[in-house]
Amino acid sequence: MFAAIRNRVMGMLRVPGEPHDPEGQGLLVFRAAEGYYRYRVAMFWLLRVVVLMVFVYVGFVAVLITTAVLAEPGGKKRGLFERVDPGALHTVLVVVAATLGTLYLAQSIFSWALMRLDYELRWYKVTDRSLRIREGVWFVREMTMSFANIQNISIVQGPIQKALNVADLVVQSAGGGSGEQGKNLHVGYFRGIAEAEKVRELILERLRRHRDTGLGDHDDKRVTMEDALREVRDEARALHAAMARRA
Repeated sequence: MFAAIRNRVMGMLRVPGEPHDPEGQGLLVFRAAEGYYRYRVAMFWLLRVVVLMVFVYVGFVAVLITTAVLAEPGGKKRGLFERVDPGALHTVLVVVAATLGTLYLAQSIFSWALMRLDYELRWYKVTDRSLRIREGVWFVREMTMSFANIQNISIVQGPIQKALNVADLVVQSAGGGSGEQGKNLHVGYFRGIAEAEKVRELILERLRRHRDTGLGDHDDKRVTMEDALREVRDEARALHAAMARRA
């Protein structure tokens, strides 16, 4: 059933399929771990319960105050309180609370379904030259980072993530600023992956190989430049000698 709902929502939101492979060879594909999904579900429902308790408390206090005012025999009632029947007021409050509770539950289930889709549609791809990250359902964000621009790779792990054996791998490239919706285009997140340290070492190893190859290219360019300067020097000497003979 969930698969049918997922396919329909993906069609409605026009969520793209699997992203193209980034440039390079030796493709490796990582996905967010199951612990990442459990972590997000736990935080999601914890927040929902807290918000619900706050609303229930506020509603309970409002009912007590209203009931006390209406039940006060010698109290001076103003405005609507002069014409409100306590039984009718309680009925209205129950209907309103039931309606808001139903809407809140429906919205929670819908948000949970989107969160599940966000988990399933999260892609991390790495080659020997670059990496690609895809995330999001409402707003799909896809970014490609070349190893030539990567400056730092770090791991972020909170206490709950540590208990679930997941962590976020943060990749930073050269440059600054932000793009659409304030997203930093120079920071990529491998969110909720298992064995983040091993993934970090793997990417660092490929990064070192890429830069070693790049350094070799730079050496070739330096030698070529030296040869060109040497040729210019020889030409200048030859020209100087020819002018001396004419004199």
